[in-house]
Amino acid sequence: MPLFTELSISRTPCYGECPVYEVVVHHDGEVKWTGHEFVDHLGESHFRISPEQVKQIETLLEIFDYRSFCYPESDVFATDQPSCITNVVFKDGFEKEIDHYLGDSQINPNDHQHSFENLEKLEEKLEQILGLEKYI
Repeated sequence: MPLFTELSISRTPCYGECPVYEVVVHHDGEVKWTGHEFVDHLGESHFRISPEQVKQIETLLEIFDYRSFCYPESDVFATDQPSCITNVVFKDGFEKEIDHYLGDSQINPNDHQHSFENLEKLEEKLEQILGLEKYI
């Protein structure tokens, strides 16, 4: 039984040329890419990832403990940086979204396992496992 039924990762606009896209991954390996701005592949594409890649994503989510990660509200107000938004629908129906504003560089000193730095690594690793470099 898979850990998740659906996972998405998206990047939002900035005051510049930041890639803007959304990717939706289903537990069976079906992937939908939608490129909006400043990416190599604009529009919609569908592709499939292997069962091994799906397992890599599940392992990544478990190691990071995505389900229980708490993203603190920031007291920084600025809109010139993009966000990376991840969303996971778990097999039991529980849904979790993390809207990570990349202009917020605070790191929780009491929780090194769940620092913003580790959240950025999770996001980058998801993109790597999915092979998004050819689309971005």
